[in-house]
Amino acid sequence: MGPLAGIKVLEIDHVGADSICGMLLADMGADVISVAERSAPPDQPRPKRISTRGRSSIALDLSTPGGLETVLRLVGMVDVFLDGLGPGVTEQLGVGPDECLTVNPEIVYGRLSRWGQYDSLSQVSGNELHHTELSKVLPAEFLNPLGNSGSEGLLAFGILCALFEARQSGHGQVVDSSASEVADFLRSLLSENEGEQHRQSETIDRPCLDANDNSILVNGMIQPSPVPRFSRTKPEVLWGPQRAGEETEAVLLDFGFKPREIIRLRKSGALP
Repeated sequence: MGPLAGIKVLEIDHVGADSICGMLLADMGADVISVAERSAPPDQPRPKRISTRGRSSIALDLSTPGGLETVLRLVGMVDVFLDGLGPGVTEQLGVGPDECLTVNPEIVYGRLSRWGQYDSLSQVSGNELHHTELSKVLPAEFLNPLGNSGSEGLLAFGILCALFEARQSGHGQVVDSSASEVADFLRSLLSENEGEQHRQSETIDRPCLDANDNSILVNGMIQPSPVPRFSRTKPEVLWGPQRAGEETEAVLLDFGFKPREIIRLRKSGALP
């Protein structure tokens, strides 16, 4: 049994059954139930895409009162809800974050999109990507597969973080992962490896990347904000890059070492 055995995930099928995030959670032992719009014909071959593995599948028409009532009943009995339908769609269906957290206050609501839920380009489809100004600074090789696959992998990571926190606080929250934001995050790391400074003294007209505080200033250095995003427990970067061993004494004191012990360790050469 995988380490996530006992965790139940309800996944709305659109990105849904082809979601890498759902696959990763299922691989680790979570019980992932994918909700499809309609049942497939019994003679239709099963999907061959690896990313569809590990789920059970049910068909529900959420546009009907019975379908909506059924999915909300399931929401009350699962740990995670995966929304891959795009900004605003689940709200229109009646299974948005507010409704789900009302039914199940401890649920972790994972959202996946290309541009985020609320920015000016949130409704831009994937086919329209290369016609935006963003493609000049966010080329396709970063967005696909780094942005898309990376956003799903980081959504799975964020969901696990939120599950861990919910076990302590008793409160769920929304975890939001967008391909554009994650691609920008990964792009900054790749640029750093190539010896470039990420966006230092640099101004780029990218409304969907900059309007949502995608960059932070830490110790005088512009850096990408932590991803994915959390609705309630917002991550905070407390320190920028540190010199090796810079906080040795402070860390040991924080762990209960006595000053005389630290002096002895320094004299012995254990703290070079």
